Amino acid sequence: WDVQVMIERLVCSLQARGYLVWFDIEMMRGSTVDAIIDGIDNAEVMLYAVSEKYKESGSCRLEASYAQRLGVDMIPLTVQKGYQANGWLGLLLGARSCYPFYDCEDDDEAAFEKRVEPVIKEILSKEFGCFRMTGTDGQEKLYLFDDDILVHISEPPSQGGLAYGVFSLKKMMGGGGVGGGGGGG
Repeated sequence: WDVQVMIERLVCSLQARGYLVWFDIEMMRGSTVDAIIDGIDNAEVMLYAVSEKYKESGSCRLEASYAQRLGVDMIPLTVQKGYQANGWLGLLLGARSCYPFYDCEDDDEAAFEKRVEPVIKEILSKEFGCFRMTGTDGQEKLYLFDDDILVHISEPPSQGGLAYGVFSLKKMMGGGGVGGGGGGG
């Protein structure tokens, strides 16, 4: 893999955020097909590298087809600059846009994490559900919810990273004071 270093960096970033990550290079044991099946069977979300090499790999085609058939949420990462997917991979992507992870070998930590943040937002939206609202300040805000918990995700310019505020949906909807707290991300 010519993008293995970038993938390893992404895996470390996700693990640092508390995600349990099945990474084929680290987790392959025994039969390749059985290992891929096991990884996908236990996945909530699958990130995959969009490139000509991915498209040409029989194993990659199998894993993508299997994940799609199981209904696993799939998040595409473009790892080849200028690549326009066609064939089975183009069909899988449809009109879906990909997150750019090409040419990031020389990114410092902050620049790389800036690439990761939109992926984390999408993962969170798949874990909970989400909606976007435009605030009175004209800024679009992303809200995620699960049962009676509402999470507002913002990117404060002074901090340069994701910030999470967790609020009770009941309090927000009930018109009383907004409760909750913030956390770092």
